[in-house]
Amino acid sequence: MTLETESKFPVRDFSLVETNLHHHGAPIAPWYFETNQIYDFPDRDLYLRGVLLRLRKALATTLTLKLPLDTPENIPGLKQLEERECRVEDKDAMASVLQGLGYEKILEYEKFRSTWQVAESRVCLDILCFGSFVEIEGTGRDIFETAGLLGLDPSTASGAAYHRLFQDHLVTRGLPPEDSFVFSHRERTMYGRQLGIDAL
Repeated sequence: MTLETESKFPVRDFSLVETNLHHHGAPIAPWYFETNQIYDFPDRDLYLRGVLLRLRKALATTLTLKLPLDTPENIPGLKQLEERECRVEDKDAMASVLQGLGYEKILEYEKFRSTWQVAESRVCLDILCFGSFVEIEGTGRDIFETAGLLGLDPSTASGAAYHRLFQDHLVTRGLPPEDSFVFSHRERTMYGRQLGIDAL
């Protein structure tokens, strides 16, 4: 069980951020492709209670449970959750177990990610089908200090989940609601070639 404190910053590209990361941080993992499946009961009980159950396949496959805190710090632009996570040997087998327990996959999303360490903060560069973001995880103070080192505007910090940011993206463009956000085959191939990885 850990306390997760993080914030997301939208960016047009990573050129300035990557330059600053080379000055102030150290790489943890180069670019890789990531798939995520969110599970809930048919009546969306977990969502209504602010609980997230996620099955992720990236460099490793993990099952993650995120729970709201009883007394979270009220810091604008930050998200705080209790996180419980374990590695999973077989993604498909775990999906079958979850379905057998009455859960159903309610949405899925994909991203390209690379991770860095800056002092006590973990920095993730994320490319999603609707935009690019820098996600910083640490303490409230560390997050905003790291954002400053990377040249990010603290006024753009968001504590929203990517699903919420995707919903906002759809609303601002007058598009109908949609839960899942994944790349088209063309987009996945294009980014994979640009980043030098296999995302198929």
